[in-house]
Amino acid sequence: MFSLTRWFLTHLESASVKGLDVTFTRLFNTPEGVKISTSLSEVVWQIPGLILSRIFNEILAFNFLILFGFVSSFVTFYFLTLYLTKSKHASFVSAVAYTFSPYHYWQSLSHLSLSLIQWLPLFVLSLFYFDQKKNLASTIFLIGSYGLVLYSSFYYGFFVGLITILFFVTKFILNLRDYLRLRILSLLILFVIGAFLVIYPLLENLSRVTESNSGVKEAFGRKLDELVALSARPWDYLIFPPNHPVFGRFNRKIYDFIGSKGSDFKVRSAYLPERVVFLGFTNLVLALTGLIYYLKQRNRTVLIISVLLIGSFIISLPPYFSIKGITFYTPSFLFYKFLPLVRVYVRFGILVSLFTFLLSAFGFKALLQKTRVVKVYFLVVLVTGLVLFEFWPQAGAYTDLRRIPPVYEWLGQQTGDLVILEYPKAYDLQTALLYQRLHGKKIWNMPSSEPRYKGWEEVEDLTNPAAAARLKVDGVSYVIFHLIDPAPNPYDDWRFFRAAKYPDSKENELFTAAGLSLVREFPEALVYKVN
Repeated sequence: MFSLTRWFLTHLESASVKGLDVTFTRLFNTPEGVKISTSLSEVVWQIPGLILSRIFNEILAFNFLILFGFVSSFVTFYFLTLYLTKSKHASFVSAVAYTFSPYHYWQSLSHLSLSLIQWLPLFVLSLFYFDQKKNLASTIFLIGSYGLVLYSSFYYGFFVGLITILFFVTKFILNLRDYLRLRILSLLILFVIGAFLVIYPLLENLSRVTESNSGVKEAFGRKLDELVALSARPWDYLIFPPNHPVFGRFNRKIYDFIGSKGSDFKVRSAYLPERVVFLGFTNLVLALTGLIYYLKQRNRTVLIISVLLIGSFIISLPPYFSIKGITFYTPSFLFYKFLPLVRVYVRFGILVSLFTFLLSAFGFKALLQKTRVVKVYFLVVLVTGLVLFEFWPQAGAYTDLRRIPPVYEWLGQQTGDLVILEYPKAYDLQTALLYQRLHGKKIWNMPSSEPRYKGWEEVEDLTNPAAAARLKVDGVSYVIFHLIDPAPNPYDDWRFFRAAKYPDSKENELFTAAGLSLVREFPEALVYKVN
């Protein structure tokens, strides 16, 4: 997804400079093209990304946004925790946990918008601030922070909307008389109106795009199976990520063991990076400590955080489960009926993490209250060290953009309005887009969400003359037959399928007979011309 985001920044900058339509492209999914205006809704990062891309380049823009996300996540979570706990030490430790949580790290490798988690603590802060102040300024703060969340990630905007409903329902139950006062009801109505005005441009854009974009139309018709597959399993919160230097090697063994206990969805977690929502045992122990200690004192803040944590956890689970033949439905089933466009509820894990780390801050505060000053700093260092150890990521693979694969160098030297097919089917479109900026040729490949993805059924077997015939109709000039993945990822579940085996002489003969001729051979790829 880094490549897709980088590609989008490149397209946005180039199209705006040339005066072209930034909402449509035929650079991939050729010849039909792709309507991409849905991406223009996340302006909180897209506008800074466009400015930085123009001044520097899209690589620096991407890296800056990621690094800014880490720094600002620490700042916003620190001040949220400080506001609630009034403890600088507890706020520091929990902010470290939130900033370097495995969810944050893995999404920063995959989805830029989902890695920008800094606005979530700000919104939660605005909820508690509104509850305390209940004035016009706090209402405006609440509306503004919601806008930041919504226009940085549509997913997070939807998620915090659900959290907001749960928050105020809980407050109504606990403080019914207070919230029935005319002034408070007026402020709540003002918030609802303000939130609607914030959401309206996004809804209007989504409605317009749905009419013209077949991919978005199909997204609204997604099957329930996708929601089931992309929801969290309880054990996901307890399993170290695969890139942990010490315990990461047990990740696959644990998932394989759980998977061996059945054949249905109940034992199958989502794919990487979605399933990485590990909370850390240090945080869980501290959270449990804070929960027990402060609930005994009837602390309503801790009670509300606990309700939000439990609610977030339940929402992140599969839409239904069966016990002794009886089917039970969870909230995500209802939300799916309302908005099938949102299907990856395991991403609610970031809010599970947020509320867990808030409770762990209260637990650490309780621990410090019975500790002498001299030992406080020792405990801060110790607990921070434990948190960082549990969240310690081993360095993964990286793509050196200074080394251009020879096949793409050759492709860049070819003239004309050419279209290429990147083969095999599992070759990562993001990798293809990463190198498209170097060769500039159109790509037949498309996202799996596009209806034209079914076209692979006709072209995947290159020994079939129908494949070359279909490619010729679509204007494809060359098939890039990849033997090696130029941007391998050791944690990619599909890494063994990203490249194809070297065809033997008999296969080459069949390719030739089918209408493909071998024109160039490189160590990492073969080039076939469509005759």
